[in-house]
This record gives sequence, structure tokens and C-alpha cells, in this order.
Amino acid sequence: MNQNNEMENYNVLLQQILETQQDICSLKIYSYLLQELPTSLKELSEPVQQAVQLRYIKNKKVKEIAAHLNYSESTIRTYLHQSMHHLKMKLNKSYRQKIDSVKQSVLLSI
Repeated sequence: MNQNNEMENYNVLLQQILETQQDICSLKIYSYLLQELPTSLKELSEPVQQAVQLRYIKNKKVKEIAAHLNYSESTIRTYLHQSMHHLKMKLNKSYRQKIDSVKQSVLLSI
């Protein structure tokens, strides 16, 4: 997969993750989160990563993913739910750390 396709795939996934978020990210914050997403995704187990990619990047249905990965539909739904929760929490933590870092930099420059 070339780098442009990979970033576009991560962009699609990040849009899915942020879809339920209340606040709207600025372009800089969105770009930062987009860079953090691949690392956060790699923290998930291999079958969960595959389920996330098949569902949110390749738009496969849960039934298709279950058949492809040889898991029950219930397991796939659980993987997807837990992975979205994990990714939201991880990206939220990264976002807060970045904001704190920026605030600290500004305070030190005063």
C-alpha cells in the first residue's frame, strides 16, 4: 500500500471515530490525531485490527467480516465496539497531552 492510500484509509477511520464526538476538531488537531491513529491502531490485537479495517476502511458488513475472519458476528460486533472505545480514549489522551504541551510552551515563553 502506498503512503497516500494508507493516509487516506486512516483519514476514513478517524472520521468514523470522531463521528460521535461532540466537539469539532480544528484542522491542526485533526492532522495531529491522524498522525497518531496508526500507532493507536497497532496497539489492538491482529484480529481486532483486521475487523476495524474491514468495517471502517473497506465498508464490509459484520456478517462478511465474521465469515472472513472465522468469528461469530457477536464477536465481531464486540471487537468493533471495544476498538472504537479504545481508539477514542487513546486519541483523546494524545490530544490532551498535546494541548497541555502547547499550553506549557506558551506559558514558558511569557
